[in-house]
Amino acid sequence: MTRSFAACLGSSFSALALACSGCAADADLRALDDWTGEDRPAFEPSPIEPPAAPVFAPCPPGWRETTDPDDGDVVTCDPWPEAGAVECAAVDEAHFPGEAGCRRVGSPCPEGDWADDLPAGGEVVYVRAGAEGGDGTRELPYGSVDEGLRAARSGEIVAISKGTFDEELVVGRAVTLWGACVAETVLASSSPTANFATLELVGPGGGTVKNLRISGERPGVWVYSNAEAWVLAGVVVDRARGAAVISDLGGRMIASDLVVRDTRGDSMDLGYGLEIFGGAVAEIERGVFERNLQIGLYANGAGTTLTATDVAVRGTLPAPDDGEFGIGLDVNRGASARIERAIFEDNRTMGIRVLEDASMDATDLVVSGTLGTDGDGFLGTGLYVSLRARAVLSRALFEGNRETGVRVFDDAEVVATDLVARATLPEQGSGYFGSGLHAYAGGRAQIRRARFDGNHEAGVLVYGAGSDLHAEDVRVSRTRSGGLDGRNGDGIQVHSGASATVARVILSANRRFGLGVHGAGTQVAIEDVEIDGTLPQDCAEGGCEDDTAAGLGAAEGGVLAATRLRARDNSLAGIQLVTGGQADLFDGVVSGHPIGAIVRTMGFDLARLQARVLYLDNARSLDSVLLPVPTPITGSERAFDR
Repeated sequence: MTRSFAACLGSSFSALALACSGCAADADLRALDDWTGEDRPAFEPSPIEPPAAPVFAPCPPGWRETTDPDDGDVVTCDPWPEAGAVECAAVDEAHFPGEAGCRRVGSPCPEGDWADDLPAGGEVVYVRAGAEGGDGTRELPYGSVDEGLRAARSGEIVAISKGTFDEELVVGRAVTLWGACVAETVLASSSPTANFATLELVGPGGGTVKNLRISGERPGVWVYSNAEAWVLAGVVVDRARGAAVISDLGGRMIASDLVVRDTRGDSMDLGYGLEIFGGAVAEIERGVFERNLQIGLYANGAGTTLTATDVAVRGTLPAPDDGEFGIGLDVNRGASARIERAIFEDNRTMGIRVLEDASMDATDLVVSGTLGTDGDGFLGTGLYVSLRARAVLSRALFEGNRETGVRVFDDAEVVATDLVARATLPEQGSGYFGSGLHAYAGGRAQIRRARFDGNHEAGVLVYGAGSDLHAEDVRVSRTRSGGLDGRNGDGIQVHSGASATVARVILSANRRFGLGVHGAGTQVAIEDVEIDGTLPQDCAEGGCEDDTAAGLGAAEGGVLAATRLRARDNSLAGIQLVTGGQADLFDGVVSGHPIGAIVRTMGFDLARLQARVLYLDNARSLDSVLLPVPTPITGSERAFDR
């Protein structure tokens, strides 16, 4: 007898034959035979294909391989040395991902006024702080950068000496602004405004800004309306106001060794590290964004494109008035982002948000330590995808975030290959939630090669009509009960009309259910599944009556089909069906339980649990013990879409 996974799935959702009425344990115990000795049937259950582990190696250059001590076949990659990122004291130093520690941004400060590596024989216009009556030569330099810019022709270099230049500059030609060094060449306007920047790069583009620092009482750099990209190389923008770097109106910008720190709020309480919109295009290679205000990197609007490689976004701060935001990366309203070799850590509210028809493609990504809002402790989500947005992930680690590792809803989609979501903690404010993956309200997740370990309430949670999970090669383990009442802890729960198909999965040492299916219209098909070591909820030790601990569970009309399964050594039962829950098992073993199957679905045909399925070494094969109807897990639905 053979039957395909698709056929099994189809039969699970067909009209149900009703035979067992009440399923009294003594009367129907032999309906699920413990096959022993000569009575054993002449077949062996098919071997199970185990899930493949996520593949992160080889790590990017400079990144460090780390092995999960509780799951030795999972090797992830860390961009920092074992001690973590270094807080660099010098204003001209930063710790870039994949590097051993702090290093200088730009060239060393020279003994003289100007950079030592200015090209010999080039057309250079010289500027020295405090000079008077000059003509732009090295011997008689101009005293302001503005004078040098007015004298320089396209293609020439404006060499800027050590010193602080309190100016507002508009550059409309393809020139190079070349500072002596980041530590001692500073452009900083003391004139406050949110409408203009200390340095504005406009016109045809094609110019370069390098080896200097930008600050002041207004935005630092504003790039707009240029056909060719402006280049920023070896630039630090610190303590600018409103936004450190802005690009809009089709602006084009390429930045390398860019450091943006400590941006302050303005009259609108902004303080973004990088803000691009209006069809702007920004490419960042090697960037550090730390302790900025409200949003580290922000891309907004159709046609707006951000590419960021070898980037760290750390410690983004919330708005001072209401304690909200603090987002690491925000891709919004049709914008797109391509992220490679990046870490987002210790940000607030959301590590990354992709919202409202926006898209993100990320490879070699780490999102960790996201905290909730300052004040009410709301969210703390690693990745938040909503309102028809789409995120594609490859080699992505979400660790130690709050509320949810990856959250997708409102007709949005996440596609992930080689994903690890672990140690997600409950939301700080409510004390609840903490799932590794949460899809609801039409959210869709396609997952291949994933590990969900040590999360709270549910390793994977999918619910609501139109919400769907398609997963292959998955392990969900050690999910903990959550909330203030110590409830739940399911490995995977699907409910309220959602659907899921899962192939090659291990569900180990979770709580309540390895896999729980709940509610009318909910359909789950699973194949090549091992479920073991499911424990009761924490509250069962004294705070609640429900001590359920079953490998598989279906309730309230939920429908489950499982092909090629091993359910063993779960604390109470291999499978539990209550209040209309339906299941079809095909080709497997249910062993080592106090009760092999608990069936309290009226009229259920027990043959549906015995198609090439052996029940071995269970204290009882069948029981109708009365247990409380399990309640579905509801993750946080509080949205943050403004």
